[in-house]
Amino acid sequence: MELAGLKKLIAQKESLKVDFKRDVHQSSVQDMCKDIAAFANTEGGHILVGVEDNGNVIGVDWNVEKESLVAQQGMNCMPPIIVRFNEVPYPKLGTVVAVEIQKSTYIHRDANFRFPQRLGDRTVFMDTAQFISILRMKNLISSESQLNSPTPQVRGKPKKVEFLAKNLDSPKPLLRAEALIDLGNISWHLAVEEIPEFLKKVHSALKDEDATARIAALDLVSNLSYRMNEKRRKEYRHELAPTITDMVSHDKDANVRVRALLTLANIGANNVVDVVVSMGLNEPDETYPKFNLQNIMMRVVEAGLGYEMTQRLYSELATVKTPETEKRLKEILGWVRQTNWAR
Repeated sequence: MELAGLKKLIAQKESLKVDFKRDVHQSSVQDMCKDIAAFANTEGGHILVGVEDNGNVIGVDWNVEKESLVAQQGMNCMPPIIVRFNEVPYPKLGTVVAVEIQKSTYIHRDANFRFPQRLGDRTVFMDTAQFISILRMKNLISSESQLNSPTPQVRGKPKKVEFLAKNLDSPKPLLRAEALIDLGNISWHLAVEEIPEFLKKVHSALKDEDATARIAALDLVSNLSYRMNEKRRKEYRHELAPTITDMVSHDKDANVRVRALLTLANIGANNVVDVVVSMGLNEPDETYPKFNLQNIMMRVVEAGLGYEMTQRLYSELATVKTPETEKRLKEILGWVRQTNWAR
């Protein structure tokens, strides 16, 4: 995006397709999940970071950590949403970041199980009538009766996009990362896992020397986990979970570690309970908040591991030695309770 295009967006003010944010912080970024889902559910659009609500440009001190925080909010939607980032230099004021969200053919919920949409310059939540209306507009149902027994979408063959998989072997990190992002995007429409030796290529991508490529590979695994049949899902989980677990504990990039834990929860890895509890017991204070375990607990329960997680937390609380660790475990237990884990 060029400066002229950015100025046109700012001139529109906050609207159906434009929203402004002063900055992105760990404490406030979770609110962006609903906004990303809302844009995807409506007409698509941009979230401009570094712009006040009144349209005053102030710029933003942008970095990889902030980009990862926002990207994760897209992945926290269901189905996950991959956003694009455009960093635009603004004269005398630094950088404005345009977070681009494409209009989706699906309906996405946010991390709190709500279905948002844009209404003018606001994000609101759909009621039942609006939800059914949008299902019809997107041709996802033809009558309300299909809500009870929807016809599964048939994904196409991936023959025409095999060139993307070939780019995973490129010597250029940029090409590898971009190919992984595109494979994740199209996995909702095309069965990319049927590409020859695709699992082997994904496994290699998880060990890529480039952190951006590793994050893109993790996002791809998360996307695939929602689209593959159960047999293929178990195969991927069996082959990839050990590597992803190692990434949670040992990757040199903190953003990769955060995304790896989210991916473990998304694929329903059986060891995610052990990994989360270990984090509660051992993760240093300076990095522990980055993992957003409240959101992870929702994914753990969705994977059917709510009983195991709750039982394990009770067991650890019975033997915990320090007040600091006890506080962490009680906090995690509270987040599990919020998910209705016994459903």
